Amino acid sequence: MAHYVRFEIYIPLTYTVLERDPRTKRAHRVNHSIDEDLVEDFVKEACGKYRGMTQLNPLSPGLKGWWKSEPSSAVEVDFLTFLFGLVRIDQFDEATRFFGAWKQRFEQAERQEVVLLIFYSVQTLGDFF
Repeated sequence: MAHYVRFEIYIPLTYTVLERDPRTKRAHRVNHSIDEDLVEDFVKEACGKYRGMTQLNPLSPGLKGWWKSEPSSAVEVDFLTFLFGLVRIDQFDEATRFFGAWKQRFEQAERQEVVLLIFYSVQTLGDFF
């Protein structure tokens, strides 16, 4: 039996941002999509460090996020994907910094208030790394 830590990062495939028109100054909703190059960079870097990442098929149904920034605000819907990877238990501290930095990078690049990043202990039958 091997001991790992599983890191999962949830990012929006598409999302809506309230933006102001520079001419009229009126607010309107604009749809955006995740920067595929950014996701590719993340996967390449994570695979280089931890030997693998997995992404949920974005065509599979049922992965949506509902967000409401204030009690009186409208509900925003993000269509999410998530990526996960296993990290050896002895790499936990470094992996926490690595995934935390990517969390911030996704938040800034995709104008998200929060990108969900979770981790938990996993035991596997067989040693993969």
